[in-house]
Amino acid sequence: MNFLKTVGLLLSVHSALFVANGELVDMSFPYENNMPTWPRLLAYNITLVYKGPFLKAPYVTFFNIELSEQTGTHMDAPSHFGKGRPTVDEIPLQSLIGEAIVINITEQASKDPDYELTVDDLTNWEEKHGRIPDGSILFLLTGFGEYWGDANKYFGIKEEKINATSENFHWPGFHNRTAQWLVEYRKIMGIGTDARSYDKGQSKTLPAHQIFLANNIYGLESVANIDKLPVKGATVYVMPMKIKGGSGGPTRIIAQTDPTGGSFRQTTTIGPVLISALLSTMMFTNGQ
Repeated sequence: MNFLKTVGLLLSVHSALFVANGELVDMSFPYENNMPTWPRLLAYNITLVYKGPFLKAPYVTFFNIELSEQTGTHMDAPSHFGKGRPTVDEIPLQSLIGEAIVINITEQASKDPDYELTVDDLTNWEEKHGRIPDGSILFLLTGFGEYWGDANKYFGIKEEKINATSENFHWPGFHNRTAQWLVEYRKIMGIGTDARSYDKGQSKTLPAHQIFLANNIYGLESVANIDKLPVKGATVYVMPMKIKGGSGGPTRIIAQTDPTGGSFRQTTTIGPVLISALLSTMMFTNGQ
């Protein structure tokens, strides 16, 4: 076999092994009629346009959809709250892939649905798991993701109908001092939450939005399956709809975890070592 072809084959095997080694986690809720939607925003709607034979094809189906860019699992681009900041289509691709950091506040949130993440929560996390890595994406696990599908529980209200006010909304979020601390002392690329917003439901001024987005740290809301990630080490791929000039957009988020519990940086060293050993053997054999 040609030497270069062999190298290509080995690299392909390494890539396949890398994917097989990591569990893929879907972190987006499906879009469907009657999904929880922020008051006054256009509710998601999907309607069948046609189903049946088409031209000479025996079968085809397609739909029309209506939705707000700020509905379902979605991204808040910096321009959402930051005047002159990047729109969703302007976010650098390298900022859409990063290590996931999970801060679990489900216990606090179960006792106080208006709980706000504190700086102490973050420093306590770092004492156990190390410094929050530069270029990471920080996810807040509140437990409210389990209420997805039940708008009243998800918004934390008891009334039958959701009103266009935050007076009756109850879910956890980031404290403004915590958001500012992350901006000043850490270098994260984005933040996310399984709740409807990363500001608590009772907030009127939405300080976390103002602080993060003004500093080009994007936000991800209504994120699914954060509880399936390790506290650190998973790689997250964030794929927002590329809307020209958009302040956000529906987003597919996929995480790849390492079943051994280590980080990808550790896992991916196996492939190059194996390839190096095989190449050395081949070169030695060819020289005989």
